[in-house]
Order: sequence, then C-alpha cells, then structure tokens
Amino acid sequence: SAPAMNAPMRALVATSQIGVAYADLARAEALLAASALDWQAPRPVVLTDGPRTGRVAIVPAFGALSQISRADVAGWMLDRALD
Repeated sequence: SAPAMNAPMRALVATSQIGVAYADLARAEALLAASALDWQAPRPVVLTDGPRTGRVAIVPAFGALSQISRADVAGWMLDRALD
C-alpha cells in the first residue's frame, strides 16, 4: 500500500500518528502475503453515507478527492466473501 501513496498522503503518514496505523497495515499485508490464503485487503478512500451504486473499482492509486459510499464498500466485501 505505501508505495502506491500519492505525495500528500506520504507526507501525512511521515509527519503524523497515521504513520503508526500504516506500519500496522504493512505488517498485516506481510503476514497475509506469507500465508497460503487467497486474500485481498481493501483500502477504501473517503467514505460517504450514500447508497450502493455498484461503481467499485480496484485501482493502484486514488486521487485526493476520491470517495465511495459505505454501502458500495460493504457490498463489494460481501460479494468477495461469497466468491
């Protein structure tokens, strides 16, 4: 996740307590990658309370103003769990 961050996010992580959370995420990703599991670790952007639209995309990086509804994230995660 960290290598895909945009410059403002890298600066925020480097200069705030958010860096602690990202270090935890990096450790979790390393554990998952070392396992035999078929895994995905969703990293939604700014969450909104909007309805489910079905417009979900897996992208290597996201814009500073990107957003997605909680309903879309939940629906995507449930669909992946059923797969």
